Amino acid sequence: LAASWSPYLSANKAAAANEGVMRGNRFPDLELNAPDGTQMSLSTLKRHVVFLHFWGSWCPPCQIEFPELQKLYDVFSNSPDIDFVLVQTREPITKSRQWANRRGITMPLYDSGANDRRDTDFSLAGGLKIGDRRLAPVFPSTYVLDSNGIVVFAHAGPIADWPGYEPLLRHVINAVNSK
Repeated sequence: LAASWSPYLSANKAAAANEGVMRGNRFPDLELNAPDGTQMSLSTLKRHVVFLHFWGSWCPPCQIEFPELQKLYDVFSNSPDIDFVLVQTREPITKSRQWANRRGITMPLYDSGANDRRDTDFSLAGGLKIGDRRLAPVFPSTYVLDSNGIVVFAHAGPIADWPGYEPLLRHVINAVNSK
């Protein structure tokens, strides 16, 4: 990161940040169904770091990277400082969960509300909609958000070595906790 730019904004500066998906933007406040079925929005996860991942069981690169992503999740699964939010796209959550269960995936899968490949919009808090390609230009797409919902990491496409990102996540968690 450039020395002149800090991704860890104060709450006031974060509230004034432009909404978007680039580093330094405030990520749009998605409405999702949590793994337990309750409706929630990303803003309810503030005070935690959020690892946000858009994927689909129909996506070959997503399928390939999921075992590595599971390894990264396993490192942090008991941490109260980070929430992993894996959002299925363009298919019903039941299909995503069946696919994951058959492979021993234990990461929390959040429901985007999609019913099939034609469902390409996400719901935002306040009832607005946003096209999935505005948030995930390719599948998979991944973001790390600080405790104010500011994008501190963004990546479009698969990552072969997710465990190698443990230091990045620890850095973000430590920076957020030291504020």
